[in-house]
Amino acid sequence: MAEAGLSLGHPDIGRQVARYLGFDPTNWASNAVHSSIVDDIIQSGLRQFYRPPPLPGEKRAHNWWFLQPKTTLATVANDYDYDLPDDFAYIVTDFTYSTSYVGNGLIRKVGEQHIRKLREGNTLVGKPQYFAIRPKTTAGTTGQRFEVLFYPAPDAVYTLEYRYAILLGKITAAAPYPYGGEMHGETILQSCLAIAEERQNDGVSGDMHRKKFFERLAASIALDQNQQPDFHGYNGDGSLGGRSPRLRNRDGIEVTLNGASVW
Repeated sequence: MAEAGLSLGHPDIGRQVARYLGFDPTNWASNAVHSSIVDDIIQSGLRQFYRPPPLPGEKRAHNWWFLQPKTTLATVANDYDYDLPDDFAYIVTDFTYSTSYVGNGLIRKVGEQHIRKLREGNTLVGKPQYFAIRPKTTAGTTGQRFEVLFYPAPDAVYTLEYRYAILLGKITAAAPYPYGGEMHGETILQSCLAIAEERQNDGVSGDMHRKKFFERLAASIALDQNQQPDFHGYNGDGSLGGRSPRLRNRDGIEVTLNGASVW
């Protein structure tokens, strides 16, 4: 698949950062010192975009929808615990069974201590009903990893689906395109230029590119929110009988009317 013509990759962003810093925009990548400075700024700009500060007047930062992909996990009979992907940051949705297991509903998230309590003196196996996320220790040779605990222990191989927030890698000349793609390219560029502006001013935030970054950030957040579904569908526990599920908005908050749940 061809990349969108207006997408900005590592060389494009680097050229603009180099020009701002007064480096030769056509030769910065061939200069070891300039290349190192520009690349550091690009990666910092990406981190700022991926984990943005709250917009003025907002209390919470935005979590990007496009950084929350769906994936699968295959269980093994009688195994309780499973390593999560290396790029796992945090869980976004409950686990669900794939379409091969119709009618099994959600596997509900609980605290890790609740799983341990359920397991005390209990070797029950069956279709998992609960899960918990637990951080793993690290010696510092890699980033921290996480694992998922299920109860009961699976009694067979099940394909489970879930969404999670991902940890991001660097962009490079060989892998030039950041998450967000063409739609958020100008916001990413202004984030990188705002970092360059700050570093050129000895750590003092500048005005021009910082202001432009927040303008673009607001536009990107609005676009990202428009891509999210208004309702995420059923978020119940499977005990509703013949009743329809409660409706929830894009933030997972139950929708009510005059204080009553909307079914």
